[in-house]
Amino acid sequence: MITHLHVTRRLILRGSATLGSAAVLAACADSDPAPDSAAGSATASPDRSEPRSLTGGIDAVEWTIEVGPAVVTEGVTLVHMRLFPTEGEKALGTSVFSSFNVPGDFIGGIRLLDLAGAGYYRESGGSTDGVVSAVSADEPLELNPLFPAVPEGTKDVTLFLPSFGVFPRVPVVSSTDVFDVKAALAASSPDLEDGGPYPLQSLIGAADGSAETQEAEDTTTVVVSGDVTFASDSAELSEQADTVLASVTEQVKRYPSGGGLVITGHTDDVDSDAHNQDLSQRRAQAVADRLGQLVSLKSWTTSVVGKGESEPRVANDSDENRAVNRRVEVVLTPTDPSEGEEKPAPAAVGELPDPGGAVGTGTDGVDVSYKDATLHVSMDQVVRADGCLMGRILVSTDQFVALSHGAFHMPRQWQTHWGPVSTHICSATLLKGSTRYAPLQTTIDSVLWPVTNRSVSHFDGPGAPTPLPVVWPDTGEDTVTLDLPGNGDGAIALRLTDIPVVEA
Repeated sequence: MITHLHVTRRLILRGSATLGSAAVLAACADSDPAPDSAAGSATASPDRSEPRSLTGGIDAVEWTIEVGPAVVTEGVTLVHMRLFPTEGEKALGTSVFSSFNVPGDFIGGIRLLDLAGAGYYRESGGSTDGVVSAVSADEPLELNPLFPAVPEGTKDVTLFLPSFGVFPRVPVVSSTDVFDVKAALAASSPDLEDGGPYPLQSLIGAADGSAETQEAEDTTTVVVSGDVTFASDSAELSEQADTVLASVTEQVKRYPSGGGLVITGHTDDVDSDAHNQDLSQRRAQAVADRLGQLVSLKSWTTSVVGKGESEPRVANDSDENRAVNRRVEVVLTPTDPSEGEEKPAPAAVGELPDPGGAVGTGTDGVDVSYKDATLHVSMDQVVRADGCLMGRILVSTDQFVALSHGAFHMPRQWQTHWGPVSTHICSATLLKGSTRYAPLQTTIDSVLWPVTNRSVSHFDGPGAPTPLPVVWPDTGEDTVTLDLPGNGDGAIALRLTDIPVVEA
């Protein structure tokens, strides 16, 4: 099951350890915070007013970045940053934190996350003066990325730096004297129109893709695979149907006040329009009838619809794509959505799926062959903060490696969520038993944006490893397993186990 979650004032992460169990992981935002640390770093700051510090590789050179504090003033949020090479004098390229590795787009990919509140903000025009000048620890580069104002009363935020790291719990202060705020505002060119906030979502599901749940603010859509639920060209429920439909019954049980329930059948384009229309209607009715036997629908107003082949999710141009289109969708519109917010997190259920590539521990890492090069991939820890996990995948190599477009693509049933041309590092998932946790994401203009690098074009040669930061929903475990499943079409595949989780 895949769960798509809309995040409101508190970050509530729902998922499933099996197709029949809903998981709800409540945010930690209301509890007393533990000492702070940047994601991927064991260094903690004892004073919440102090900046968060993290060291990592940029173009194979080790840099230190200090982030914080954040100041809200004149309708914007400014985050103070200091950057300098760990040794000597260096200059940064003009696209280090860009969205698409575009020269001159230096900070365009930086994101501000209010994990306990409003959600996801895009950088909106902070000054990048001095980014091509040589800097050192004695004379660091100072930047102030700019975002729309976070809600009044926000105590801290998280800063996501592409190709470097995640900085949780950056303090929001009221004083404008902590850095030269006036000068930062004067040097900026804010464009807040599309800056956000955008609600965060989670994507959590069974690795086999047999069912998925998409949850928005007012509706929940459960999609069950026609190939698992029915025999070929039949509306007779299979032996596995009850297991799959349990993902629907769990959602129904979350809302005792009921609401509206729409069940819609879909087919591929094989056979005639009339045949497919009839088959889709009968399949939808079979699901409706069985749901009424599995769980009480007395408080729900139910309608059954067949759409035939008229609304495919993907083009019907391959057997794999046709399988994606054969489905039944159940849309729940609860009368009281708040009833579904609190659920206990399940234990890990089911065996880990077979790995798609090399397996090792997070600390030791694994060697992966890619094109004519060897990549060493590791992850020493992840950091827990505000109901999320944050970490950095570290990639090193002894030669320059150019990456192909699909280097981090997912298997087909998952990749459809991002689209075939996506360059997101969306394959960096966590496994809990047979449940897969994709990176957190948001939807902007009907496009999913995971909280990972928008793209990565290459890895540099010998030197400091390249960090690839990711933010995931919290699995609730003390250790996690990172899994890049690959897709049999050139995507990087590997698995790292026993990665410790530390508190921010």
